[in-house]
This record gives sequence, structure tokens and C-alpha cells, in this order.
Amino acid sequence: MTAWVRIVLVALSAMLIVSCGGGGGGTLAGGGIGGTGISNGTVTAFGSIFVNGVEFDTSQAAFTRGGQPATEADFNVGEVVTVMGSFDENGRTGVAQQVMYESVVNGVVTTVPALDDGEIEVLGQPVIITPATVLGNFDSATELLPGNVLEISGFVNADNSITATRIFRTETLFIPGVSSTEIRGFISGLDETALTFEIGDLTVQFSAPQLLEGNLANGVLVDIESDVDLVGGELIANVVQVIDDSLGAATGEDVDLESPITAFTSPTDFAVGGQPVTTTPATRYEDGAPSDLAQGILVEVEGVVGADGVLVAEDMGFQLPSEIFEVGGTVFAVDPLAGTVTVTSGVDGQLNTVSVGDDTAFVDDSDVALRPFGLADVRTGDALNGTAFRRGDTLIAIRIEREESVADIDD
Repeated sequence: MTAWVRIVLVALSAMLIVSCGGGGGGTLAGGGIGGTGISNGTVTAFGSIFVNGVEFDTSQAAFTRGGQPATEADFNVGEVVTVMGSFDENGRTGVAQQVMYESVVNGVVTTVPALDDGEIEVLGQPVIITPATVLGNFDSATELLPGNVLEISGFVNADNSITATRIFRTETLFIPGVSSTEIRGFISGLDETALTFEIGDLTVQFSAPQLLEGNLANGVLVDIESDVDLVGGELIANVVQVIDDSLGAATGEDVDLESPITAFTSPTDFAVGGQPVTTTPATRYEDGAPSDLAQGILVEVEGVVGADGVLVAEDMGFQLPSEIFEVGGTVFAVDPLAGTVTVTSGVDGQLNTVSVGDDTAFVDDSDVALRPFGLADVRTGDALNGTAFRRGDTLIAIRIEREESVADIDD
């Protein structure tokens, strides 16, 4: 397999967090929160579970998916989860008591791009595919067809677009009575006479839901469930639940949160994924400055919740990359101690070395389908692809996927 390194320009709407890990570790520089708390972010590896660069021991954890009991084997790299437990003082390990997953969209594809331009539409909502997005059982958005049913994990932005961290095609067509629809978003255009509201371009009709929980109002976050397909761009809701989009952390709890900035007043007054956040002169920044904070930017923030429910940021990590590199090829060398993998490049056999960290997402798409899968499992001769960004002279891996193991290739 010929190796290649290609630059991908990243749209502003698809800004990607790359600060936490930096190729040499899993936490923000200077981080080291310790004690009970909450971590909300993307799963990057298993063998325990890695979230936001922290390895959580899950031997005693309770797992749920969509509120239903589950096991660790039901979870996937790229899914956004909430971990409740404790952090060790080193900031790199912890113990999970609960691991919870909720998808942001389950529904039909309404528009697909003519080209693989990084955006599709599901239930009328823009879904942004970034270089870090894990595609569960297809290789490109161009493989999708209108009517395909997708399960999407990721982040709901303030404009109701969705930044996808993992996409899985559950069905090729919606099957009434079998398929289900679920979407999370912010209400607008509430009409209490017609009993409708909008989530982005989607009209939701709630005239006779089986469950209506919470007080509906423009601007609140809701979770919608339905067992019917779209009809003329309208969804008939079976369940409408108002969601508290803050983490619900108690005073003094540690929080490690990855999400877009969903509301922004000033660099000392904003919300990350609905969680109120403030910064202080002591806040440490990685790959940016207070002036870079703005609505829509994907960040990771570590800190402690104050008595007023506001998260006081001790560390803030974010990155505004102008370019992402697609990397791939045949593995020439692996150095687990240095945290690097080297692949051959082009017909001249040029070598490219990529550094990895605890935030690098590892997926084994080969016939071996190894899980857990990480750098220590990569072998010389494996065929890899992935994405990376450049920090100085170093390429730092965001995502690494093994397409073929050397055993497959030799066979």
C-alpha cells in the first residue's frame, strides 16, 4: 500500500479540539485535578476507557446507553460519554462509577453531498464531519443515500448544527414500527396553539405525545423521540423531554468537559455545552489565549464547580487549526515508548513519523477487529490511515485506523 500525507483545509464551523494530549500525554498542560467529579468527552480507546486523555478504571462501573443498562463492550471509540467517578492527582488516571451514553441524533439522511465536503443533513439538521469523526461502518459520506438511518454521537451547537464524533449507519431505510427517530436540539418558533416548534429546519408536532416532560420555551434544549418517519419535513413526537444541558455537578466537584462554546458574553462569562464557565487570571491556556474564545469553538476545560454552579476554569485547551493532514500508508516502524509510528510515503519510500497520545483515537477496521486496540498493537507492515495536525515540526495524530493487519496482507 502506498503511503500518503495530504492537507485538508478545515472549515471554521468544523474547528477541532487538538490541544489535550499534544502527542506526549493525555491531559492539559498543568492539569492535575483530583477528587470526585465528572468527565464529559469523546472515547478514544479501551482497555479501561479513555476519555479526555484520562484512563478510567471501569472494573466496578455501571454502564448505560440511552438510559438502559449496558456493558463496556457496547461502547465505541468516537462516542461522547459522561463519566462520573474520581480523578487521581496525576490527572492521567481515574476510577469510573458510572459511564453514560446518549446519542444526539437517530434519524434519516435528508441530504447527502455530491462531494465528500464534510457535511450531511439528518432530519433537516446540518451534521458536520470533521477529520476526527469516526465512521462506524462506511468509509465516506458519499456512500450514504437519502433515507439511510444513522446514529450520531457528537455535540449540538448553538445553531442546532451537530459536530459529529461518530456516525453509524443502523439501517438502509426507515422501517415503520421497527425504526425509531430521536433528535436533540434547541427550540425556536414555539406555537402553543398549533402545538408545534422548530429545531433548526425541522418542524416538530407535539399535539399528542405519550410523554411531555418539562416546560417548553424557546431556547430550551429538548430531546425528541418518535416511531414514525418524517412527513413533509415534519416530525410527530411521541416523547418530548426538556433537558438540563449543564452537567449538574455539585459544588467543589472536579469537571473535565469537552464541548463547543454554546453561549459567549465575554472571556470570563460563557457556557461550554450548556455548563456555565468562568476564567480567572490564574487560568492556564494551551494553544490559544482568552481573545480566541468565541461561540462555536470546541474546547476542553478543566476546573472546579463553585457554589453558584459555575465551573471555574483552571485549564483551557483549544486549537484553531488552519489545516489537518490525512496520513496513511504501510507501517515501517512503531515505537510505543516514544509514542510514535512511522509509515512509508510515496513511491520513493519517504518516511513520515506521527506522534500519538492518550487523546489519539484508535480504531481497528481490519479483519482482526482487535479491541482494545492501541499503538502497542500496531505491527510493521500494517496498513493505516488517519488524520493529524502539525505542532512545530511534529505531526500529532488525531485518529488512527488500521485498514489491514499484516496478517491480512500476508494472507
